[in-house]
Amino acid sequence: MNAGTENETRWRAALAANGAPNVKMLLNQLDPLHPEAPVASIGDRQPWPTRRFVENWLREHEAAIERKETRRFYWIVTSGVIAAVAAWIAVWQGLVRG
Repeated sequence: MNAGTENETRWRAALAANGAPNVKMLLNQLDPLHPEAPVASIGDRQPWPTRRFVENWLREHEAAIERKETRRFYWIVTSGVIAAVAAWIAVWQGLVRG
């Protein structure tokens, strides 16, 4: 594993340990005009992740949450449709046998 990959792995672990809400709060306290500025509050040693890296991590994290929510919505809707069809079949059979 090269040094860049090791650093990114370390940074990602530190970001996950801090949690997205805390990372957002930290970024709000920093200058937004310098995307390559180091974020010294993330991690335990140099080199520090850049603001750009931290922002990208946040986007990836939020996208993963959105994908999970989309899958959950899909399964809820699918289950509802299956239940509605099953109920319709039961009612129809009751009317036919009636």
